[in-house]
Amino acid sequence: MSIPPQTLNIPTKQMLAFLSLLAVATAQQVSMPSQPYYEHTYEELKEMGLLQRLVTYNWKLELVTVSFTLFYLLTHFLGASYNARLVSKWVSSAEEVLDKQFASLGCSVKENVVKDDNEHYTYFATGRKNIESLTVRFTLKPRHNLLLLVSETILAFFITSIEQSVDSVNITVKYSSDAESNVDDFIWAIVNKDGMNQARIENYFLSLTKTSESSKLPTEYVFMSETADITEEVYNESENSGLTSSPTLLKYVAFTDQSIVKPTTLEEAASSKKAILYTSFPTTASELKANQDLLTSFLSLVDNVVENVKFRPETLKRVKKTREAETQKIKKALEEVQKEELENKRVEEQRKERERIAKLSPEEQRKIEKKRQEKKQRKQMKQQRVR
Repeated sequence: MSIPPQTLNIPTKQMLAFLSLLAVATAQQVSMPSQPYYEHTYEELKEMGLLQRLVTYNWKLELVTVSFTLFYLLTHFLGASYNARLVSKWVSSAEEVLDKQFASLGCSVKENVVKDDNEHYTYFATGRKNIESLTVRFTLKPRHNLLLLVSETILAFFITSIEQSVDSVNITVKYSSDAESNVDDFIWAIVNKDGMNQARIENYFLSLTKTSESSKLPTEYVFMSETADITEEVYNESENSGLTSSPTLLKYVAFTDQSIVKPTTLEEAASSKKAILYTSFPTTASELKANQDLLTSFLSLVDNVVENVKFRPETLKRVKKTREAETQKIKKALEEVQKEELENKRVEEQRKERERIAKLSPEEQRKIEKKRQEKKQRKQMKQQRVR
């Protein structure tokens, strides 16, 4: 459809005319190669009109640059939008379960989900019996940065120490104060074998557990706990089978009173009870439905741990012994650091003393050396008398 001339304003007409002339001139430049732009003299360029200069100039580098920039911006927008849609689908599906469980959903009145950056989002729920808060942290592939994504994929293929980014969901439950006081100290988890080693590396508390296979679990999973009787108390196959019904989703579910990162101070080693559900990102309708079942089973297990799970005194003694051993390791490490700092301080003081003496006159240096030798002799004589 053509645009009536009377509907165009003057700037628009001029722009269309300019683009038309530029197109014609560019076509002429392609059909009849002209003298390169930089071979023209200043006077020749000065005599040329704007359009002739545009036609004469070689725009290949600019075209490549603009094309690459536009391609980068397009992939950035598409990748960021795809990540946002993944999070939106998860939240919409999960809220069908969470809305029945929690009084308040979303991070704030204005923002249901907080976007930390294009790879990280946060969701929050509160107002439930036994639970003070439920925090969901989404981690996604850097789809907004195609160059980084491709480089990471290639490097991860050749270098085993480089982990390729994956889409994941980490749900952390913090107990209410009354519920926390009713929960014993313990570590227990169901972990997918496929990521078991990585789970140990990323979670300090799992390094304190022992692995055991069980007929109660699908072959894809193992129990990780401090003692076998903890599993007997926590896990009920008939009630908790929903946790492991979708091996493609569940990476691990864990209950712990220890920190995720290995503590280096006694304050960091203090008890911090929580429940964690770590999954891959559901994308299909069937996976989203399985994720709903997984959430329901997880929250049910949290209630069971708070209200029903109590361990025998013998079990609690072993658990306490493990924590005392870890505390002693921290104390020993802190003592070693303190000794090293004192030694470094002593060496630094000796260095400064040597520098001070080096600036003195030869006579003063001899006096100081004489005093040092006398002090050394007195010390040796004292040691001989003690013997």
